[in-house]
Amino acid sequence: MEGIPGKRTESVDIARNNEIIAKDFLRIDDGQLQHLRNRIALVNGHVRIAVHPLFIARRPGSFSDEKKEKTGKEVHDFLSRGFSRTVESVVKNPRSAPLFIFEEYEFLSQSAKEVAKIGHIAESAIVENGMLFFPTEQASGYLWGERAARAYERVYKIPDELSYDTVTAQQKALLAEVDAIHGKRNMEDLWTRRLTDEEFGEVLKDTKKTSALLGEYRELRDKLDLRRNAVLKAACETLGVRSALVSGAYFFEYNDPKSQEAKRLAGCAGGVTETLRQDGVRVDISRFSWEEREELAKKGFETKQTGKEQHPAGLKDAA
Repeated sequence: MEGIPGKRTESVDIARNNEIIAKDFLRIDDGQLQHLRNRIALVNGHVRIAVHPLFIARRPGSFSDEKKEKTGKEVHDFLSRGFSRTVESVVKNPRSAPLFIFEEYEFLSQSAKEVAKIGHIAESAIVENGMLFFPTEQASGYLWGERAARAYERVYKIPDELSYDTVTAQQKALLAEVDAIHGKRNMEDLWTRRLTDEEFGEVLKDTKKTSALLGEYRELRDKLDLRRNAVLKAACETLGVRSALVSGAYFFEYNDPKSQEAKRLAGCAGGVTETLRQDGVRVDISRFSWEEREELAKKGFETKQTGKEQHPAGLKDAA
């Protein structure tokens, strides 16, 4: 895997390594893997993806609409309806595109029960009916870091100083230092009165310290993100994914005027879309998304995939 240090095990078969990583992370066996491969191959490598489709109801305080045009309940009902329709379609037509569900790891069990109920199937038959859970971090479309890192590190040897356990321990230590710096004074009190020159100097000094600490934290986070992205790529290559229709919450625009980085999609679903596109997967944004694809198109983001006409008829019901 390019960009991640480490020495490969004796096997030089990258495809086989990808398969081991994918099965480990997704918790599927050989039979389930082959079943999904076959179904994806039937539709020329196309899959449907729902990213945190029930997020707003589970985290009601997370919803915001700057235009004040919709309530959290309205958006949740819309996304939930689209998700239910997609689950029903996948179960009803075994020759249609499978559904990948990106779900926060803490809600995996609850979501499995809900999916089984919607599809009128047993929880144990979810994969056999063309659906697959991708556990993510809390409130993030990034794959669950611990499971992704452990799956990767079982196949690729990582130096101890870059292992998941070492890196996360360093992250916790850095955040503890940041908390200790901010915890020594009442920040709210500082906003209610004029600072003396001495106080201002101390705050400025502490701000520089915390900025440096958070910079170190960000570098460590980026190392783990490389592993997350490598696992997602391994899963897509193993399953034969070539294109995807992505729905869910949220699609945001990230554009830092101080950064040289180009404008990109952010948010849970937006981040998944960007990562897949970087891995060469053609991605279309579903109408069951927040925010609306028309608004994204106005902002210059691609919402339709190239080559979609090559996919079999019958996928329109999920669009």
